[in-house]
Order: sequence, then structure tokens, then C-alpha cells
Amino acid sequence: MLPTYSRLRRFSMTPGRLLSTSLCLALLACTATEPRTLDEELAEVVVFPQQVDLTVSDTQHFVAYGVTEAGDSVVAPVNWSASTGQIGANGMYIPADTAGGDFVIAIHALRSALGDTATVNVTDDPGVDRVVSAVEVTPSSVSLALGSTQQFEARARDQFGGVMSGTFTWSATGGTITSSGFYEVGSVTGTYQVVVQEVTGPADTATVTLVNPVITSVEVTPASLALRPGDTQQFQATALDQFGAPTQGTFGWTASGGSITSDGSYLAGSVTGSFEVVATEASGVADTADVTIEEPVVSTVELSPASVRLRPGDTQQFSAEARDQFGAIMQGTFSWTATGGSITSDGSYQAGSVVGSYEVVATEASGLGDTAAVSISDQAAFPNEPTGMSVLGEHSFPSGYFENFSSSANSTAPGARWVIRDYDQRLHIETDIADAPMSPPGTMGMAYPAGMATSGEPASFELHIPEQRELYVSYHFLIPSNPTSGMWEMEPAGVKILGYISFGDDEQQNQGTFMFKPGGLTPGPLFAEPAYARRPSSCANFVNVATADNITLDDWHQLEIYGKLNDMGVDNGVHQVWIDGELYSECDQMSYITPSEPHGFWQIHFQPVWGGYN
Repeated sequence: MLPTYSRLRRFSMTPGRLLSTSLCLALLACTATEPRTLDEELAEVVVFPQQVDLTVSDTQHFVAYGVTEAGDSVVAPVNWSASTGQIGANGMYIPADTAGGDFVIAIHALRSALGDTATVNVTDDPGVDRVVSAVEVTPSSVSLALGSTQQFEARARDQFGGVMSGTFTWSATGGTITSSGFYEVGSVTGTYQVVVQEVTGPADTATVTLVNPVITSVEVTPASLALRPGDTQQFQATALDQFGAPTQGTFGWTASGGSITSDGSYLAGSVTGSFEVVATEASGVADTADVTIEEPVVSTVELSPASVRLRPGDTQQFSAEARDQFGAIMQGTFSWTATGGSITSDGSYQAGSVVGSYEVVATEASGLGDTAAVSISDQAAFPNEPTGMSVLGEHSFPSGYFENFSSSANSTAPGARWVIRDYDQRLHIETDIADAPMSPPGTMGMAYPAGMATSGEPASFELHIPEQRELYVSYHFLIPSNPTSGMWEMEPAGVKILGYISFGDDEQQNQGTFMFKPGGLTPGPLFAEPAYARRPSSCANFVNVATADNITLDDWHQLEIYGKLNDMGVDNGVHQVWIDGELYSECDQMSYITPSEPHGFWQIHFQPVWGGYN
């Protein structure tokens, strides 16, 4: 399957690294003098030792130091972590209670990009019976507000201080606690206890202080913003208790530069400047938001359409829109200039007679402007492309394309991107197809493995686009004949599918397909049939407008598809297909979108599939 230069159009858019241990000699050489703490550029952080073997009852002290670009060692503050065991702030490491590999990591406390890793291999300690000798509960003490909860954790330690597994029971006063240590606070303030005991006897106790929540701070949102004179803004205030938890508060509001209601709705006044909105809780705790009132000014200009392709002599109406610093549309005064044709004072452009690439520029009185791209072509390559459509993406396939693939290349609409799904490296570039209609000698080829299962597709080439109300798609393709290897046209399944157009339901990938039924099981012409979800039976001219068997093998053919969405609830969508420039099927009563599936055209696949569709 060889597609060549493809094109889509739209009319309008809906709104720590590991270091080697060889540095240990440098460490010994450099520590002969007092370590330096100079403020110089660090090149790396090193952990020592880099690898160590321990038993579950051992401990190990790790150190970390910095190395400058000059090779000097310096003191480097680090944060320690371990993947399974425990390590303290001083670098003392205690293995977990089960054998296995572990990693000790040191990260520079001020520069997270610098760090190093040591490897620890932990093995069992034969001949030593480990027993639970102590239990630790965390947190060991905590203050909680009435109505809150707290998760406690327990850890058993052996006679060597190592962590080991344990079986625990929990009890508590001042509230209730589950078998997993989840504590729910009671209703009476005071000092209480949470006790955890391991089944062999060792226990530990945490102290819980229950207090009434007290409002200690207030937060006003938004904390700062800019408004235009006359704008309104709803502010919100939140009271926080001594634990940082939201709590009920009663607020009074005051403001400068405008007025504010009792529920925080602010109306900006007519005077520009910097002002404040203050929310004060009944306890006297308050917070302040900063408000800047400024006159709107033109900050951006947007020209529509952003790109367009025209025939010589065609006209195109451009429009320009000014937006202020708040993103709101505002009145603008525009002047228009253009190349490749003429343009009126209201943005009506007439293409000249010379093909090429040109520009239309709209400039607002403030000096800000925007530019649209205009391509003037004789349209011979895309004979049925509607006038005035903007380019979403167009593609040729040069040598090395897949090695240098970019999802954003060859797409011009914001948000449009190309996607390759090459499941088994079946896509390739043919570089010697001299008769390719659009991009000789480079074309994209798709290979089918012999004996591939029905309903399979070896790869797909897709363009994902912002939703469109109208869409024009065109590409050239060639289906080779190869009766000895069970190729695509010889597979005795019911249909062959060239690809999909997606619309309506964002979970449905094949709402619209362009299909080719075989004319027989021997190489020969194929019968083309488009298939769409929700096609009305009233479209008697949906297929067979032109001769049925018009897809000959070993020849290049051009496929053109045009679609226009229906109005919601009305079967008035448009579908048209041309093969080699000749109208093949059409319908003006399509129902592409429904209230439950409202999405416009949003995806196009070149995805040849055989079988599996009736």
C-alpha cells in the first residue's frame, strides 16, 4: 500500500545517576587538608562506600561529599533516602528485616540535580535468632482538633536495632482506634494515649492532646488580580485552625478602589490604581488581597482565517479581532495590507493571477498586528477542494522521514499533530517511485505480513486535529498486485478498508470509513464504498454515482473526501467522495453528530485493514 502526498483542509474551527568507586582515591588525597565549604560550582556529589554487603542485623554508616569542577572535595549538605531499609540524617543505615537488594541515595539539599547512589546487598544472618525487643509508634505525640482523625504506624525492632515484622494490637483513650492504627478523635478535650503492643510483649505509647479548633489564619482568594473599571470579582475567604485545617468562620468585608458586598462580591471603581480587599474573621484574624484597576488596552490581534488556499481571482473575507490584556474582545481600528493580490479596507482579499505563497496583514492602530498565510494555486492537484479552506496539514514523504519524525511538522493548525502507530515496523519510505503523482520519488509504503489474520492492520498514519465543522481530505494511493504472497487485495475477507474519519463519539475510532470491496479473488478492479455511522436510508445516491469497479491495481488513484456537519437535530450534513476527480458518492442528509455524540471532525487515519466489516 503506497500513499503519497496527503492533505487535509478545514473551513472553520469549532469554538540519580551512578558514579564509579574510583573516586575513593581522590577522596583520600583531598581529605589530607580540612574539607572546604567554599561557595564554588559543584560538579557532582559522591556517596561512600559505593557498594556494601550486609546481613539483616548489621548497620552501615555512609558519607557523602561534593566534588568541584577543579576536582577538589568539599562539604555538601545532602538529604538521605533508602529504597527499603532506613537511613538517618547522619547517614546511618539500618537494613530491612528481609534479605534483598537495596539502594541508598544522597541528593544535594540545595541542588536536586546533584546526587549519587550506593548499592546495598542484604543477606540473612545465619545462626542468630532475631526477636522483637522494642516497638516504636509514630507519631509519638500529636495535638488534634475535635472531630479530626490520625493514622498511627508501628514498627518492631530486634535486639540489634534492625527493623523486623511484627503483629500488633491497638488500644486508645479519648477516642476510638482500628486494628490498623486509624484513630478517630472523641468529643472531649484533654490528654490521652494510644498504645500499640506486639504479640510477644513489647509495647509503645503515643500521647494525644485533643483541643478545640481555634482560628489562627484567614486566606482570601484570589490573592491578587487586575480588573478594568466596572469589572466585578467574587472573592472567597477561608478560616484555618491551628492545624491548618479549614474551619467555620464569620467574615466582614472591606475594600478600597470600589465597593464590596457582605458576601465578597467586589465592584471595581472608575479610578485606576492599586487597592485592597480585606476579609476579617469575627476573631479579628484577617487577610488582604491586592487589586489593580487599569484601563483596557489592545494587547493582541487575531486574524481569521489564519491560513487559506485560493485559486487565481478568488476572493476571501478576512476578519481581525482585538483583545485586551484580560483576553476580552475590544473595539479595534485596523488597516490592511496584502501581497499576491489586493485587499479592501474591510479585509476582503482578491487573489492575483500569479501562483505562490503570500501574506495578509491586519495592523491595529496601537501598532499590534497579525498575519495570515495565503497560498494561490491553480488547484490542479486538488480539483474538488472547496474554495477558501485553511490548511490543517499536508505531507510528503522524503527519505529518512521516519528516522526524523516530528508530530508537529507539516501541520499548520494549533493543536494539530501527526501520529504514527507502527506496530511491527511495517511502515517504510519508498525512494524510487518516479511516477508518484505528488511527491516523487518519495512515498510511504505499508507492508502486510503473509498470513496476517482477518481484521488486522499492520500500522496507521494519523492526523489529530481540533474539531472542525467542515473537512476536506485528499491523498493518492497505489495498491500493488501480488497474487503469490496473499497481499491485501487477495485476502478473501469481505472488505478492505483504507482508513477512518472520526467524529461524534470521542471513544469511537471508525465512525466514518472509506472502504474498498474486492471485485473478486483474483487481481483486478476493486469496488469502492464509503461507510458512515448513522447514514440515512433516504440517501439513495450514497454509493454508485460513478462506475463501481474503478480501483485498478498497480495504478495510482486519488481519493478526495468532503464532509460538513449537520445542524444538531437536523439530518442536513453533507458527504461527497471523488475518485480520480470523478464524483463517486454523495449525500446531503447525513447525521454526523447527535446530542449524545456532539464532536466535530477530529481525526483522520490512513489505516489499511482487511476484513471484519460488513
